[in-house]
Amino acid sequence: MSVNTEVQTNVPLKNSIIPSGTALIWVVVFGVLAAVGLFAAGTILVQGQSSLAATNLVPWNIFVSAYVFFVVTSTGLCFISAFGHVVGIHRYEIISKRAVTMSLIMLAVGMMAILLDIGRPLMMINMLFSPNPTSPMFWMGLLYGVYGFLLVMELISIIKGNHKATKIWGTLGVLSALVAHGTLGALFGMLYARDLWYGEYMPIYFILSAFVSGLAALSLFIFLSYGSQKKYIPYKLEGLLSEIGRILAYALGALLFFIFWKSVAGLYAGKVETQMLLFGEYAVRFWVFEVIIGILVPMFILANKSMRTKGGIVLSAILVLTGLVMARLNLVIVGQLSRPFEQGLASYSANALEIMFFAGLFGIAGLLYMIASTILKFEKYEEKMSKQ
Repeated sequence: MSVNTEVQTNVPLKNSIIPSGTALIWVVVFGVLAAVGLFAAGTILVQGQSSLAATNLVPWNIFVSAYVFFVVTSTGLCFISAFGHVVGIHRYEIISKRAVTMSLIMLAVGMMAILLDIGRPLMMINMLFSPNPTSPMFWMGLLYGVYGFLLVMELISIIKGNHKATKIWGTLGVLSALVAHGTLGALFGMLYARDLWYGEYMPIYFILSAFVSGLAALSLFIFLSYGSQKKYIPYKLEGLLSEIGRILAYALGALLFFIFWKSVAGLYAGKVETQMLLFGEYAVRFWVFEVIIGILVPMFILANKSMRTKGGIVLSAILVLTGLVMARLNLVIVGQLSRPFEQGLASYSANALEIMFFAGLFGIAGLLYMIASTILKFEKYEEKMSKQ
C-alpha cells in the first residue's frame, strides 16, 4: 500500500465547503436516505406505535437492532481513538479527530433509533425524577449520557490542540465507554427469560464486537473520504490503515471463536433460538451473512498481506459492517421469538415504515459525517499530523 510521497506533497487539500465529484454523489445518496428516514419517523410519531409491526410478543423491533449497532460502533471508535492520546501509541493520534467525531455521530444516531422506539421520547425526562437504580436500562441511559458528554469534551480538546486535556477526557471517555457498553450487554444478559441473551458472556461479546465494528467503520470512512475527494492518503496514515486491517483480521478471529462456543453451548443446552439460527428459518441469515460474509471472507482477505490493499480493506470493511448489521438483527429479533411454557414461537416481520426509518438512520449518519468532515477538515488535520 505504498504511495509516492513526493506526489502527495504537491496535491493541496481543498477547503471548499462545496463537495465535488464523487463526494457530491454521496451527499445526494445520504440525503435521500435521511429524508426517507425522517419521513418515516414523522409518520410514526403522528400515527403512534400502532403503525409499527412490533407486538406484545415481540416488543423490540429493528429500531433496537439499529440502536445496538450504532452505539456498539460508537464504543469501538472510542476505543480506537484512545490508542493515541490515552494508551500512548502516537501513530494513532493521526486519526483521533476523525474517530472521536465518528463516535459522537454514531452515538447520536443510535439514540435517535431508541427515542423513536420508545414512542413518547419526552417521557425519558421522568428518569431524572423517578430513577430506578435496580434497572440496567436506567444505568445504560445514564452512562451513555455521561459518555456522550465526555466525547464532546475530548473532541473540543483535540480541536484546541490541548494534549493534556485530551488525554484526561479521553481516559474518562474510554472508562465510561467500557462501563456503559458493558451495561448494554448486561441489559440483554440479565434477561433470564430470553435464552439467546441470558448469560454473563454478553457484556464481553458486546465489547469485542464493538472493537470489530469500530475498526471496520473507521477504515471504510477514511478510504471513502479520500477517494471521493480524489485526495492522496498521507503515507503515515496509509501505513496505519494497513495495520488496522491486520488488527481487524485478528479481532474477527476472536469474534468467530466466541460465536463458535456460544453456538455450541446453545445447542448443548437445547436452546430453541440457537437451533433456529443454525438450522432453522434464520440459518441463511446466520451462516451466509453473519458468519461467511461478516467474518470468514474479510478475515481471509485481511490475513493475507498481498490482499490487504486499499480495495481489499474497503471490501472487507463493507462485508464486516454488513455482517454486524445482520448479527444485531439476529440477536434482537430471534432472541424474542421463543415463548415460555411451550406456547410455540412468536413471529415478527418489519413493515415498510420500520424499514424506511432503519435505512434512513444510515443516511443520517453519513450526512452528519460529511458535514462534520467539511467543518472539521479531517484530511487537513491528518496531513498535518502525518508530518510530525
